[in-house]
Amino acid sequence: MWNERLKSAVFIIAFVNLVLFLLELIGGFSSSTLLKLGAQYGPLVDSGQYNRLITAMFLHGGLLHLFFNMYALIYLGTIIEKVYSTPKFVVAYFLSGVVGNIATQIFYHNTISIGASGAIFGLVGMLFAAGRRRDMPYYVRPITGTALLPMIIFNLFLGFTAGNINNAAHIGGLVTGIVLGLAISPRYTWRGWRIWNILMIIVIAVVFLSFFFLFIQPSVSPEAIIDFHNSFVSILNRLDKGELISFSEVLSLQPVDGESKKLKNMLINHMEEGQPDLNEITDAFLKWRERILSDYKGLISVR
Repeated sequence: MWNERLKSAVFIIAFVNLVLFLLELIGGFSSSTLLKLGAQYGPLVDSGQYNRLITAMFLHGGLLHLFFNMYALIYLGTIIEKVYSTPKFVVAYFLSGVVGNIATQIFYHNTISIGASGAIFGLVGMLFAAGRRRDMPYYVRPITGTALLPMIIFNLFLGFTAGNINNAAHIGGLVTGIVLGLAISPRYTWRGWRIWNILMIIVIAVVFLSFFFLFIQPSVSPEAIIDFHNSFVSILNRLDKGELISFSEVLSLQPVDGESKKLKNMLINHMEEGQPDLNEITDAFLKWRERILSDYKGLISVR
């Protein structure tokens, strides 16, 4: 029994979700922790961090969030993996999740988004559409088609009425699952078996690369941005008053991106050569600050 579970994609995915949840617990569920572990955030995805469309599927906002998603994954995923095969399940799960997160990118652009709900709704949509297929095994039919309508309607209604629920991911995943359920047969041909295995390998490789890129991307921390901002403002204000600033204080500034690194270099040049002047540095800083407030809207605010 346990050997079968260890070979099951459903239980492997659930295990990875659990491991990342433990890392979230260690980090305290802060915005910085979630972003470091791969949460989706519109401006970061816009900047080229498309891997977050995948990594965000493995994170959860609390124990109940994790429990309900993993319960649904194990219950629905086990059925689909058994009926359709592991390769078809893996492709459908991640494709539904990615489409759900693309919808999130559009409708919840400035919100940190996490969770496997888009992928889970893809499984629901797949079983819902399976009720229209004649090649489904008889023992699966009672949990396909209209039998799932109450659950679908209830969850979508809850998403529209309750707060902090991402219905864009739900609907995106659900529609993707319905399309896949109508298009994919549980039956196999030899050629089809090879194609689906290749697709599964590609998907798994993309998932691994998504986490790999997460580790080599610049670390994202709203707190680090705020620290740099406040330190830079303090130095500018004291220079403007004619106070002496130690060179080591300027060197200790920790830039958070390319623009802030240029700002630091401008300060160094000003102290060494007198150029550029403080007005030019201040103008460049205010432009950087305006962009940061726009990019990290909802995470960083002016008080």
